[in-house]
Amino acid sequence: MRALRRALPLLAVFALLTPAVLTAVPPPPIGLRHGPTALCTARFGVRLTGNERAEQYAPDFWVVSGPNYQIGIRSDLVGLGGPTNHVAIPGLGTGERQRVREYPGNRFRGWIYAFPIGGGTILRIASDQFRGNDADRPALQRILVGASRDALCVPGG
Repeated sequence: MRALRRALPLLAVFALLTPAVLTAVPPPPIGLRHGPTALCTARFGVRLTGNERAEQYAPDFWVVSGPNYQIGIRSDLVGLGGPTNHVAIPGLGTGERQRVREYPGNRFRGWIYAFPIGGGTILRIASDQFRGNDADRPALQRILVGASRDALCVPGG
């Protein structure tokens, strides 16, 4: 039962990030990083703190977890469908945000943000803990793209 309770927030993050219906059990991660370290992918970077971990579920899909929060980050999906609100986040640019409905069920559960990051790529960032307001900005600004990502991810740096 304890394992199921710990897996429920992760299932919710999967539901926020995937366009298709999910099975009840998420797949095992294909990669794992523990902070403090830099998480560097081809399209984004995040400096993990000492109490965070990042699990990789696909080449462009990571879930960063810390005490009482999880943030899913993907760069392999298209933009958001349905009604959205425009948002501007320094470092990520102008994008969109959308409330997410829980599946199964129909209550609202968190927010998802989508930012174009060049070359037709959309960066999606989702969390049950997002509120869709300025309180989300510090977490969003930790995700680095472009030159900021490059500075974090310098080999040997």
